[in-house]
Formats: sequence, C-alpha cells, structure tokens
Amino acid sequence: MAATYNFPSIIKGNTFKARKIRVVVNGAPLDLTGATICMQLKASARSTIVHDFTHSISNAVLGEITLNKWTVGISDGSYNYDLKITLANGDALTYIKGIFTVEKNTSECL
Repeated sequence: MAATYNFPSIIKGNTFKARKIRVVVNGAPLDLTGATICMQLKASARSTIVHDFTHSISNAVLGEITLNKWTVGISDGSYNYDLKITLANGDALTYIKGIFTVEKNTSECL
C-alpha cells in the first residue's frame, strides 16, 4: 500500500524547490537502476494532467529520486498525485500518494 504524504501548501507563482525522495522497501533502499518514474498532478484520478513533475534518479542504488524545481503556475486548489515507479523487470509500485495544495496569490508582481 502506498504511503500518504500531503505536500505543504504553496502559493501560486511561488517556486516549488527541488527535493529528494528516498524509496525504502522493508528497510532497504529500492534499487532504481533502469526504472522509470511518473509523478503527476490531477484534480481527480480521471481528470486531465495539470502538471507532470520533472525528475531525475539521483542515486539509483540508494533509491533516490530528485523532483526538479518549478514555478507553480497552475490554478489554486487541491490536486491529487502519486509517484509510480516501474522497475527494470516491469514490476510497478506506487510508492507515495497524497494532496498538493495551491493557494491563491494576492500580489501580481513580476
């Protein structure tokens, strides 16, 4: 079963800073050599993708994934996400899931 992690709210127009996720299964790092990663934001499971996280596998042997920074330009609201990993052998694992909340911005500074 996927762990649940709700990201701290972020204000529209602000920068989502890069962060690492370390995948550990049964106390050991999951080897991500040859794996593919997919992490997307949607308003609901059946809706259109509003953001596709760019990422890199920063250390495959230690199970480390880095989510790249981006400027949050999507509409305010709560979005669902999950992190799906497909291993080199074809096994798929949804590691985490949760909510990503974007708050309305007040200032319209450039």
